[in-house]
Order: sequence, then C-alpha cells, then structure tokens
Amino acid sequence: DLFVRRFAALALGKVGPGVPDAKDNVSALALAMNDSKKEVQLAAADGLLQMGPLSLNAFMAALKDPNRDPAIRKKAAQGLAKIGPQARGALPTLTEMVTNAQKMAKGKAMLNDDDVRLDAAVALGKMAKPSDTDAINALKMVSEGKQKNKALKKAAESALREINGMPPKKKK
Repeated sequence: DLFVRRFAALALGKVGPGVPDAKDNVSALALAMNDSKKEVQLAAADGLLQMGPLSLNAFMAALKDPNRDPAIRKKAAQGLAKIGPQARGALPTLTEMVTNAQKMAKGKAMLNDDDVRLDAAVALGKMAKPSDTDAINALKMVSEGKQKNKALKKAAESALREINGMPPKKKK
C-alpha cells in the first residue's frame, strides 16, 4: 500500500542514526528511494535526511542518477549539505553538477536542473575548503558568468563567501 510504504519510510527516519540497526534502516530507505511511487521516494529521502552521515552513499547514488526525478536529486543535495564536511567525498559530484547542466528526461519538469544545481552549490558551501580549487572554480564560473538563473548565481556567491569564512552579504 502506497500510504504504508510512505509512512514507514518517514518512521524509519524518525528512529534516527543512534539505534543498533540504523544501517539496516538506511538500507531500507535507500531501497525505498527506488519505489515506483514518487511519494514513497520523497518520504525515503526525508527519512534519510534524519540519518546523517550513514545516508551518504544513498544520497550520492541519487544525485549521480540523471534519470532520477529532480525533486529526489534536490533532496539528495540537501542531505549532503546537512551532512556537511563529513560528506567531502561528494565534492567532485557536486562540483560537476554545478558546472554542467544535465539534460532532464522529458515529462519530468516540476523542478528543473537549475533547482538541483542551486542545492548543489549550497552543499559545496557547507563542505568545501579554500583549498578545493575545482569546487571554487565551478562556483566562480556560475557566480561571475552570464547566469540567467539569479537564485543559482546568488547561491554560488553565498557558497563562495561561506567557504572563505566571510559573512553573508547584507540585504539591501
């Protein structure tokens, strides 16, 4: 049943990472991210958000899959940002995502690729260091280039400020 699967995924996330069988819960949630129903996939991604660094591999797999629904990929980028510096292994994937807009499958356009790229830029700001030149160059390319998506440009600028230990820009 759709509702049972959806609420079971949310419940597994609420159990959290501090229980003995947390890795089994993460495996179940990662599997649920492949469910045939988007509602279950989103609930599984929400559950994984509660599991911290244990969910790193599941988020990486979702983020790397260009055929995955953009809403799921967006949640995966948000999850990596929440994990922060412990997710530094995701830097190359996030950097590539910020740099290269991927072609989305036709008919999956509730969100577009720029929405996912925006969260990838935010995630880079949470985990990159000033010595991560590839990530910094990707963010600079977006923030200083001719970017139509103003929110993406702003996210890249904010990420660069965060990486360099600068305070956020004051709102005008």
